Amino acid sequence: MRSSHKVHFMFDESAGIYYPVGADCVLYHAYWDGTAIDHSSYGNDGTVFGAIFGALGLTFDGNDDYISIPADSSLNWEAGGDYSRFYWVNFHVNTVQRIDSLLDSDGHGLYGTVESAVQIQTAFYNGAYPYTQVYNGFNPLGGWQLIGFEVDSDVGAAISINGVLVTGWAGVISAEGSIAFRMRIGEGGSGWETVRIHADIGDAHWFKSILTNAQRMTLYNATKARYGL
Repeated sequence: MRSSHKVHFMFDESAGIYYPVGADCVLYHAYWDGTAIDHSSYGNDGTVFGAIFGALGLTFDGNDDYISIPADSSLNWEAGGDYSRFYWVNFHVNTVQRIDSLLDSDGHGLYGTVESAVQIQTAFYNGAYPYTQVYNGFNPLGGWQLIGFEVDSDVGAAISINGVLVTGWAGVISAEGSIAFRMRIGEGGSGWETVRIHADIGDAHWFKSILTNAQRMTLYNATKARYGL
């Protein structure tokens, strides 16, 4: 179900913070500002475990670093709803890594992973895998990249890189109500806790909508200079 809500963007040069505002932006962490504070209007702050703050974001060592975000109704993925997650990432290695996991109390939910030296994927797990969307042209060692995982309840899932869709929409989406139980960035889901990301993450945006092509490019173009692009 594609949202008709228009995403508006705000750039505060004095604070160095760029973020979308509106009901569909439910989380924005700007790790380059030295915190995991949520700059959306929902207050979904994260707790950083182990990762080190640097000039361009958080550095995760791939061993025991991750961010935990408490459950909140604003983060729920309701049946029939849409959900998008975007991350600026600079990978250090091209091995299997878990980018995020948004789970319910049964360990079911959304995942974003690097599966090989050329493959990135997003999946929905509910005891099986109703969909897994895969992009096989990915280069983890390509420097800073804006990675997007999007779920449209009508047409499936898609992946974008630097504001451009690199897959079509595919999969059967069947959300099981709320998934806001165990929310992690830099770590996988149930049983994957020891498979974490080895990378820098500059910021994270979560939306309860699907962005248009123009909105993805706006997000990319308005933030890329921070990462030397």
